[in-house]
Amino acid sequence: MKTTVLCALLAGASLLMAGCMSPQQTRLYNMKDGSTSELVVDTPSASAGSVSGKLSTGAACHGSFSTLDPANAQKLSSAEVMFTDNAVASVAVLSCDSGTVLRCTLARRSGEGFSYGQCRDQLGGEYSMVF
Repeated sequence: MKTTVLCALLAGASLLMAGCMSPQQTRLYNMKDGSTSELVVDTPSASAGSVSGKLSTGAACHGSFSTLDPANAQKLSSAEVMFTDNAVASVAVLSCDSGTVLRCTLARRSGEGFSYGQCRDQLGGEYSMVF
């Protein structure tokens, strides 16, 4: 009986961890023309990881994100993201084949996937995302 319960607990923990570590997808909305792009965060509950996607033009983008204090995230990024008291902030930078560079600020709760974010490109273009 103890072995069965232990196996069930371990199986449940494995499923929970797999769900936390699965990639998270979002749409990136261009605030000027309404076009949408797709982004994927490989390990959203981690403190750092990779981000990739494709712009609406078809250009592939690759980069990474890192978690930091919300006040520092707002200093590093020109995107204006509101953070609640219990929010965790991350900054992501993506370089795209077209020459576009995106700098994003992302918000989430500790140990969870991302909830929302804002990005700007080097030409001042603004983008919003909701996961």
